[in-house]
Amino acid sequence: MRMTDQQLIDHCGRRCQAINCQFEGRAFQRMYELAGKPRAYAEVADLVPRKLYAMREDMQALVDFAFKRQARPAGGLKIEVGHAYRDVNGDVRYVYAHVKRFKSEAVLWGETPKQGIQYSMALLAEFKEWALEEVKS
Repeated sequence: MRMTDQQLIDHCGRRCQAINCQFEGRAFQRMYELAGKPRAYAEVADLVPRKLYAMREDMQALVDFAFKRQARPAGGLKIEVGHAYRDVNGDVRYVYAHVKRFKSEAVLWGETPKQGIQYSMALLAEFKEWALEEVKS
């Protein structure tokens, strides 16, 4: 029987406390997804699914990220113009504007607080999925 996301996160968190904790590669891969795919743990995508790995610290970090992502409001954070947001990798994006794009909404964002020549656009839903927390200045 497959565990729900919450059951897997709780299970992995408890197993990290065990003396001899090992995890199957597929548990790491699934936790990597639930954690928001942090770059520092990209190697988990290459683990052999049924092989056991002893990676307590790495799994604990994934569990922590997954809990933080689950703590976000349903539907993601409220994305506002003039605010900045951080993802699981520590990358910060500043929102310059909301725009209507066809039948969906998008945001213009950049890596600096002031809008410059260089900016990017993302669908609002994708940006909400990316954003882990708001950056307070």
